[in-house]
Amino acid sequence: AMQKNPDGRYQSAREFVDELDAFMIDPDGVYGIIPQSAEAWDGSTSAIGLQKQQANYNKLREIEHTYNKRRTSRYRDTAVVFAIVAVALVLVAVLVIWLIQRFDTPTEEPSNELILPNFVGEYYEDVFDELEELRREGLDIQVNTEIDETAEVGIILRQDPESDGTVRINPASTVLSIVVSQGQDSIAVPDVTGMTTLVAEEILTAEGFHVLFRQEFSETVQLGNVISTLPQANSLQPKGATITIITSSGSSAVQVPDITNQSLTQAKQMLEESNLVLGGQTTIGGRSIPDSAKVVITQTPAANSTTESGSRVSVLVGTREDYNYYFNPTPVPPPVQIMPQLVGRNMTEAYTLLSRVGIKHIYTSSIGSSEANALDPRDESQRDSIYILQQSIAAGSDFTTDSVNVVYGSKQDYENFLNPTPTPTDPPTPPPTTIPDETDPEPTDPDPSNTEP
Repeated sequence: AMQKNPDGRYQSAREFVDELDAFMIDPDGVYGIIPQSAEAWDGSTSAIGLQKQQANYNKLREIEHTYNKRRTSRYRDTAVVFAIVAVALVLVAVLVIWLIQRFDTPTEEPSNELILPNFVGEYYEDVFDELEELRREGLDIQVNTEIDETAEVGIILRQDPESDGTVRINPASTVLSIVVSQGQDSIAVPDVTGMTTLVAEEILTAEGFHVLFRQEFSETVQLGNVISTLPQANSLQPKGATITIITSSGSSAVQVPDITNQSLTQAKQMLEESNLVLGGQTTIGGRSIPDSAKVVITQTPAANSTTESGSRVSVLVGTREDYNYYFNPTPVPPPVQIMPQLVGRNMTEAYTLLSRVGIKHIYTSSIGSSEANALDPRDESQRDSIYILQQSIAAGSDFTTDSVNVVYGSKQDYENFLNPTPTPTDPPTPPPTTIPDETDPEPTDPDPSNTEP
């Protein structure tokens, strides 16, 4: 490509590229334009007389053919390898799936289903408890009646869904409809709503009905009174049919009565009237006390609090004397202490002695000297230099208080306190001497009769 003679160069870019491709395949080959003789280009500065040789294209084609053959073989080998790997992966996946299906035992999820009995042909009164159990499991049960000329009163004529005793149902999503025979002679069910249980039972029995009872909470109907009946009031029912009276068990939330200071028997009665139950008993002091002598001292829950109907109330019991002592214990007089001698001791010693006899508060005041005023009892580093001069509670006397007042000063103040220096007194002043003034007149005798002869 860089020959001086243009005829010795590649005549096109294609020739140059082909030669480079051939060189990349076989670096040991002979490439380029070959002259007829080596001397043809030596010393020649002209292209005249130079004969251009043909490029070694046969060699190039042979090399290219070999290269393409190798590349095709390599592609084929790669495809075979990929195919083998894919087949192996498929076989492994099939084997894993087979093993999972072979050894993995499916776990059955818990089911809320229950078996529905066959009630047809049974007396409604006989299966009432079983129906109530299904109702508590969440099954919605609807009871209807109809006149039947052939079936006795109270016989279940049909049910929906039907069952042979093996049918499974989900109680949360199933409604069981039961049709009960009224027989031939039917009457209207009296309306006993709001009546007491005893009165309602007498009225229904007098009409020829059989009576069952069931309790429910009610916020509006008084405890023990009738909320409703099943079948409902004024519906036509055959004589001898069973009527369920639903009575009030009171409000679901009731107020706890105050049973303290009551005998155990009275406490039980008061709790029953509030639809509550007497719970655990704890005897004060762990003693054995007859039930007839037990008195309630405390209760849990507390009096006048609100709790669920039917809840238990725990009590602490004892005798009447235990109750009185529990709320009015005999006062214990505080212990009597003896005040120690503080005067003459430094403040550190005073604090130690006073803490031993229960004194919690020490009120201090300075004697007023310049040295005492420079001291601070609150500074523990100065307490050894502070001396007690006076104390509000005399040493050796009884006391019950928890505080004391002291007067403090310096050591010199204490020594002066023990040995006071007498105050010097001035000598008596003599009475003044009167010297008569020479200018004063002579004294006059007050007695005019006293005259000289």
